[in-house]
Amino acid sequence: MKNKIGGIICLILLSVLLFVDQADMDTVHYSSSNGYLVQHAGEVEQDIFSEFVVLEPGEYQIVMGYTSSESDNYLVVRDNGVEIDRIHYETGEGMLEHTLRLKEQSSEIEIAAHYMGKGYLEVKDFRLSPCQPWFHDSWVKVVALWIMVIVLSALKRVYVKEPSKQAEIQNIWIVLGTAALSSILLFSDNRVGFADDIQYHLTRIDGIAQGLRDGQFPVMIYPDGMQKNGYLNVMYPSLFLYFPAVLRILGVSFPVAYKVFLVVINFATAFSMYFSMKNITKSRKVILFSTIMYMFMRYRLNNIYVRGAVGESLAMVFLPLIIAGAYQLIMGDKKKWWILAVGACGVVQSHILSVIIYAAIVAILIIVFIRKIILEKRYVEIGKTVVVTVLLNLWFIVPFLIFYIKGNLNLDAVSKDFWSEAINPSYLLGIFHITRDASSGSARDFALRLPYVLLLTFSIFYVANRSDKKAEQEKFLNSLFWMSCVMLLLATNVVPYRVLRDIGVVKSVFELLQFPWRLIGPAACMIVIYGAIWLERCKVTIRYKNGIFLLLLAILLVDTSYWNLRWNENVTGYEDREANYEYRTVVTDKICWNISWFPDEYKIKGDTSMIKTTYTISSDDIYVQNYKKDKLNVQLGYITQASDEKKWIDVPLNHYLGYYAVDENGEEYELETSEIGNIRVLIHADGAEHSIYVAYKEPISFRIAEVISLISLIGIIIWGIIQKKNNKM
Repeated sequence: MKNKIGGIICLILLSVLLFVDQADMDTVHYSSSNGYLVQHAGEVEQDIFSEFVVLEPGEYQIVMGYTSSESDNYLVVRDNGVEIDRIHYETGEGMLEHTLRLKEQSSEIEIAAHYMGKGYLEVKDFRLSPCQPWFHDSWVKVVALWIMVIVLSALKRVYVKEPSKQAEIQNIWIVLGTAALSSILLFSDNRVGFADDIQYHLTRIDGIAQGLRDGQFPVMIYPDGMQKNGYLNVMYPSLFLYFPAVLRILGVSFPVAYKVFLVVINFATAFSMYFSMKNITKSRKVILFSTIMYMFMRYRLNNIYVRGAVGESLAMVFLPLIIAGAYQLIMGDKKKWWILAVGACGVVQSHILSVIIYAAIVAILIIVFIRKIILEKRYVEIGKTVVVTVLLNLWFIVPFLIFYIKGNLNLDAVSKDFWSEAINPSYLLGIFHITRDASSGSARDFALRLPYVLLLTFSIFYVANRSDKKAEQEKFLNSLFWMSCVMLLLATNVVPYRVLRDIGVVKSVFELLQFPWRLIGPAACMIVIYGAIWLERCKVTIRYKNGIFLLLLAILLVDTSYWNLRWNENVTGYEDREANYEYRTVVTDKICWNISWFPDEYKIKGDTSMIKTTYTISSDDIYVQNYKKDKLNVQLGYITQASDEKKWIDVPLNHYLGYYAVDENGEEYELETSEIGNIRVLIHADGAEHSIYVAYKEPISFRIAEVISLISLIGIIIWGIIQKKNNKM
């Protein structure tokens, strides 16, 4: 008892220490050994110095040393492209001081020195100081500590009190350790490293946080996106991103929110693979071996640490469930059809392109075993899986399809050169080769690596020499084997894509997938599954299986540690600056990012480079009064001369489906899309004064789909509870 009390007291003290260890309030100071950051003279008006920062609500002190020959030059502060403060420099040399007050979080506060096109302007140094802690990260550490203690205590208690479950608890400890080890790079520093798609996914996280603060649920449009014109959310699954978005709303810094999310992905992946293998084999060695191999798969780690492919990383959480669920549905316990349904729902809410690949895998397996499915009437469970998956995801599928078909989106902007993304076979089967992109310092490595090449080589030998080809599980594993071989082949330039690229089917499929090397991930997962099972089952290796398992794992871990991945590239690339800036790394890595990036394909068709931050009118005789914009809402009054001429007011909102405009009497205005994609309100040129209210409202079809999904979820939960009670009885 005394030990428990002492342990609790120590935990409380440690929690207090972690909590009071708030993010520091040190000043961000940019200076240069030259004595100035930038100096400029000329005849072109422009920003000569600009910093983008991610800030929490509160007050901040801006201090800028300068020399200005003109009083027209000024310091400007913009919130997501919209000017909120302007302070003119006094003539001569001086120190400008300004208090910036923010009422809400902003992912893009720009602080810039603006040169008006005449005379001379020099920025000597720049300081930004908070009047409160930069972030509120400490409580996350406390919560993580207590979760870890509670989980380990619960496992220990079960281990001691229930001897029959000791083996299972040991397995769980190994799985937890594997997940923690695969996340080790996330704890190395306070930064978010450079990654191909990281800016977009950070933008999505922040956009969802913006939408939630705006009262949207689910979030359809990022209200602050594209200089507060709004940016569409529904074209990319985002259910799981609500977790880091809520952390951001609670004041957690981007690195911590993002890294916590990746840690959760790693742990979810480990337990998904562990659970899935338990539903395919009963061998403890195979289950644990497969879990470790999958967790340290180079392609999976590459997605997380190098590509920043959050969607595909999430999809790979559910890939083992897809395979295990298909196994149970086709030849196992068909009552476990729900495993495939859970996996399918997870992938739908993770990554659309992975949905296509994984659906093709399941479809091929169904075709291969169609006779067995029909004879044993397993098509009923297949039907249940499809219906449940569709119903639970209808809230996402309906908006996605409607916007895809008639959303007037710039979908043609996505890259179509899939043939240039196929990789060399010698690289795919490479054992030690590592490629490095010199521009970013990131080690992109799509090779299978030595342990997986050895597993694949052994599997080829096993398939060629096995004697029990008619066994049910062997047929299933054999199907996985051939599919993985075909997928690896399709990932390489052995396939003459440049010759086949004009063939309709090939063009359509691979333009959709974008990169043939996407097939490596599911193929490697299959190699791990059938390779591990066959390695234990093979009569030739059965005596040495323990040693082989350990040897492969040892090679795997050594190979992973040899991967010289640089998780220290800042997303904004400070190393590219011409000036020799000196800055506080810990702080600037958390707040000084220009993270906002909006891919062209989800923008409204039009010249979005000309996007506006305020309204525009069609003629000078339109007088706009009382203009006000709040997130996705615009209110204004206008009066114009009576005329039969078509007149309009463009408002700074991208014209996505769902917007409407009404006047003071509730009469609806006709809307069009402007040349730059904004909403164009066709006004009444009757000479009278009118008020216009423009707002976003989800189409009724979206709401119906959401209600159906919610009712389906509640119904499935109730059904599951009833089934569980009946089984106990």
